[in-house]
Amino acid sequence: ILGPLLRENLVKTKPIAKHFEIPVISFTNDKNLAEENIWITGFSPEDQIEKMINYSAKCNKSNYGFIGIENEYGNIALQKINEKINKDQIVKYLLINKDTILKKEKLNRLLKNFLEYKDEESLNVDKKTLFDAIFIVGDTNFVLEIMPILTYYDLDLKYTHILGTSIFNDQLLLNEHSLLNAKFPKVEEVG
Repeated sequence: ILGPLLRENLVKTKPIAKHFEIPVISFTNDKNLAEENIWITGFSPEDQIEKMINYSAKCNKSNYGFIGIENEYGNIALQKINEKINKDQIVKYLLINKDTILKKEKLNRLLKNFLEYKDEESLNVDKKTLFDAIFIVGDTNFVLEIMPILTYYDLDLKYTHILGTSIFNDQLLLNEHSLLNAKFPKVEEVG
């Protein structure tokens, strides 16, 4: 048995393993790579999103936002959320492409509009939050670009849960102040 392989290594070794009929165990979450003699053991984005939806329902969250990277990963996550949550519970969603991430002024305006932030309300302590929870789906750099802007525009993390995937279990994100109390699924470790 070859392993443990991550996605990029599996893609490279898969043709060789198939040719020599070598069973493979991989820790990728890309279910598309699974086939005869190739087993996938990762925690898929769909499974992670479902776990976070179940968690937020237990916390009585009902008004959701979604901010994701505009790629296959972000689209899969948004699709899963739309399947599992009532349509009227999705207040707003955004899929942001990589070009927009690089244009700071445009990104700031986009996120300010997403939160419906108004300068005159910034001092209003009784302001009702638009979202009970916001899913943030993207890689580490995406999350590090998005979250500080959201908190700058008064996203109150005491009232709005930030829900992510296991990508949030990255040391950079665990230490990021704008992600205090963010929630994400973690694979149970046995041993």
